Amino acid sequence: MAPVSAAVEASYRVCETLARREAKSFYLSFRVLPPAKRRAMCAIYAVMRRTDDLADSDLSTDTKLAQIDAWGGTLADSFAGRVNSDPMLPAFHDAVTRFAVEPALFEHLLAGARMDLTQTRFATFGDLALYCFRVAGVVGLVCLRVWGCSDRADADRLGEACGLAFQLTNILRDVREDLQRGRIYLPQDLMRRAGVTEADLAGPALTQPAHALLEGIAARAEECYLQAAPLAHMVEADSRIGFVVMYSTYRALLHNIRRRGCDVLTRRVRVPTGAKLAIMARAMAETRFLGGARLHG
Repeated sequence: MAPVSAAVEASYRVCETLARREAKSFYLSFRVLPPAKRRAMCAIYAVMRRTDDLADSDLSTDTKLAQIDAWGGTLADSFAGRVNSDPMLPAFHDAVTRFAVEPALFEHLLAGARMDLTQTRFATFGDLALYCFRVAGVVGLVCLRVWGCSDRADADRLGEACGLAFQLTNILRDVREDLQRGRIYLPQDLMRRAGVTEADLAGPALTQPAHALLEGIAARAEECYLQAAPLAHMVEADSRIGFVVMYSTYRALLHNIRRRGCDVLTRRVRVPTGAKLAIMARAMAETRFLGGARLHG
């Protein structure tokens, strides 16, 4: 790839520093990518993180919505090559240009941030799936642009399924914390059908109806993981490890949730650091030395 200017190089360093500090599990998957793709992922992560931070600030909802709209204009300018003084934007412009990332994907991401500010309940699973696409599915599609893949249309379909799996896993893990923030991402129609009230989700113990509801959503997430598994062989070989690490880490989190009987109300479920390192080591062995990747269940 063509060399970058000193200003763009400095911008990439800013983004890499932020990703190393904030990205946690994601940064493990960045580290194993080739340098150009790793740097692009760090720049894109930095911009996505800024979007999340705007939505999560302590300002009023109206102020946050106005800031997100302004940020959307800044990103549109960046895609067009009109980069302002923000230190992360030269790297972002370089990354999305090099890897042909469409502006529409970030428009969806901004729409998801607005939903986070204006919607605290979801009537149906279809409503939730739209939200999941905007906050997670599009992230998967952006990753596929950077990683490179065969059969773009099929890969995009599987990438959306993978994003849904990741976000459903996050939703399950965070049920108690989200409720404390006034949010319930579990579909209201499924709650009514299962006979689960908001009080049931507040605990302190997991009721049988709540267990059935959470296990049903976990089963949907598992179906999405199985659907997305062929991506491991569609992503370009030099980026396959990154996908496998990310996929395996999130799927391990879902498995830990299910092993605890979906009891996410009494203790937050995690993937321990040692398990994450084991996932990375296994992915490196299988993709680099065995010539392929098996996504373990």
